[in-house]
Amino acid sequence: MRSIDVLAVNTAGVLCDLFPPGDHVFAAAPGDVAALDTAVRAALGGWTGMDALTGYVQERLPAFERQLLAEVVTVSDAEAARFAGALRTDLRPAEKIPTVVRTTLRRAMTRLEHLHHLDAVAEQTRQAARAVADPGWRPVVDPGVWIPDPAEVAATVDPAYSSVVDADISGLVLFAVLCTVGPAAWPIEAGPLPWRALGGPDPGSEEIEAGPGTVVIRPAIHDDVVDRLEYAVTPHGAFLRVALPK
Repeated sequence: MRSIDVLAVNTAGVLCDLFPPGDHVFAAAPGDVAALDTAVRAALGGWTGMDALTGYVQERLPAFERQLLAEVVTVSDAEAARFAGALRTDLRPAEKIPTVVRTTLRRAMTRLEHLHHLDAVAEQTRQAARAVADPGWRPVVDPGVWIPDPAEVAATVDPAYSSVVDADISGLVLFAVLCTVGPAAWPIEAGPLPWRALGGPDPGSEEIEAGPGTVVIRPAIHDDVVDRLEYAVTPHGAFLRVALPK
């Protein structure tokens, strides 16, 4: 399954479900994989390195958005009627819409089925769906939405019990990987490859010391979000491996 088949935006307009659950391998350009590994390594090394990763994403955003909107599907008569009834949209039968739009509308309908007696929330869901269904809709992708605020993270920690805490940047790293392979890339079958952790060894394996009463906030890829994130470079090409919990 391709990412484009599960990609959607939430009611805040933020892309979600960047990759399908499970273990997937994608082919990629060796130069892009090397640049991605360098950017992720810089980000995991500390907040000063975050600009390297956001810069990597920003360079690839225009091409990503073109691919995202170029993948279209045809709305059937029956589905157009369901959208019109549940979401109050004016989609026409046989109209071609981006795949990400149809997935978002389908999820909005599913959400509405569970919003009994919550009229305000239901209307918010419909408004967000209608905005996505508008012919002029374009995703607004801001890498900053996946970067936690270090001050807010630090405020949740008691220095008496923990002096080092991980701030989850899994979403930003996954989006950087998605920009590398493209939203419509097909996973491939791959035999044994010389896999290496993207961004280098887990920074958590290194000892970090903090002064008395201080808290060190370090960017990290959380294990409960990503099972494995690896790359391999061979004489036959480069590959990225994304394994997410099912």
